[in-house]
Amino acid sequence: MRLRAPLAGVEPGDVSRFARRDNPQAPPAPTPPAEGDLHTISTKPRETPKGRKAHSGVCRFPLLPLPAEDLETLSPAPPPETGGAGADHPAPESRTSRGTTMSIVRLVDVTKTYPLGATQVHALKGITFDIEKGDFASISGPSGSGKSTILNLIGCIDTTTSGEVYIDGVETSTLSDKKITRLRHDVLGFIFQSFNLIPVLNVFENIEFPLLLGRSTLPKRERTEWVNHLIDDVGLSQWRSHKSNELSGGQRQRVAIARALATKPSIVMADEPTANLDSETSEAIIDLMKKMNRELKTTFIFGTHDPDIVKIADHVIRLRDGEIVEDYRTANGSNGARERALQAQRGPS
Repeated sequence: MRLRAPLAGVEPGDVSRFARRDNPQAPPAPTPPAEGDLHTISTKPRETPKGRKAHSGVCRFPLLPLPAEDLETLSPAPPPETGGAGADHPAPESRTSRGTTMSIVRLVDVTKTYPLGATQVHALKGITFDIEKGDFASISGPSGSGKSTILNLIGCIDTTTSGEVYIDGVETSTLSDKKITRLRHDVLGFIFQSFNLIPVLNVFENIEFPLLLGRSTLPKRERTEWVNHLIDDVGLSQWRSHKSNELSGGQRQRVAIARALATKPSIVMADEPTANLDSETSEAIIDLMKKMNRELKTTFIFGTHDPDIVKIADHVIRLRDGEIVEDYRTANGSNGARERALQAQRGPS
């Protein structure tokens, strides 16, 4: 083993302490080397947890002589040029410099393969993209392009075949089942295409239900006020006591939106939220979600082929056959300018 810095010498008598006194067959102590061949490690005083200074001492031991060229390699590297890493030694790019601190959702080289009998269906083929906090993002493409698969991965409903999914800087594959459950409850909201309301509960109870799960400590009075506020926001004040079979498709979708927002999640995913609605109701639902995005700063991610949603989105990702063919920001974004445009031709499957 070699140390990386030549240090001060020691007294020749110190070398004898390294001989094995308990073994009469042990070889005699080596001849003390020259002073320049000895190295010393010094330990500086350090603060202990109780605030007392720990022992300070010197450990001395001999090392074999090293060639001059080896000593050069052990010398510490010169400091970088003032003002940065320097032109000859650029700093490596970190995750934070690539946008992880700004990105609330990040997918890196994600693939997803489903077995189908004797064949394999490649739903996603190396998907990489970032979604920033507060985005009103649209993931669009024809049926079978991978929209729902991406939403299921972001929503921790499914897992990748390979690649990484980050939610607010945390890679989801490293989380335990318990932490995944907490993430889904506290950070993520999901608006399902088929609504998935609980039929035996009324509007108020369906929206309140997520607040009764997990470790919620919200007092009943505050919980009731918040649920009523959501009901008013989605325009269902007159139907708060009605059950789902007494509501129209648009009203059920409004309940689903309010329920997704009940825990004040950072991210809400919506899978074809307007697919089962007429044009007038669809427009009202889109306006409602845009209002929530603006007022609550909630990040919305849509899996859709609805051109009206794509038109007002500030971040558009287009898929075809499990691959990204377009990824760009629009003038609807918070900075008022198109920030990036990444277009690629469809590669060989």
